[in-house]
Amino acid sequence: MTLEKLLQEIAMTSFFIFLGVVLLYGTRQRWRLLDPPESWWWFDSQAMVKRLFGSRVAIGLSYFTAVGFIVVGAIGMSRGLMTLCQRMGYCG
Repeated sequence: MTLEKLLQEIAMTSFFIFLGVVLLYGTRQRWRLLDPPESWWWFDSQAMVKRLFGSRVAIGLSYFTAVGFIVVGAIGMSRGLMTLCQRMGYCG
């Protein structure tokens, strides 16, 4: 893997972590986009879940998605940083 691709992977995984944190914060604060009203059911999947299964399931799904972004980002970030460390000669 070239250094450019490696840095691109690290940037993308850091974006995933950032997005997960924003989703987590937005769900906690009940942002309208992440906890939409049921009247948006026809164009927003989160509102559809809320309409079909209730608010509690929709909020749980938002938390699950946010944590998933953070975990996937952290796994990718650790892999990328380990590879970068080995290429620079700092890690054995």
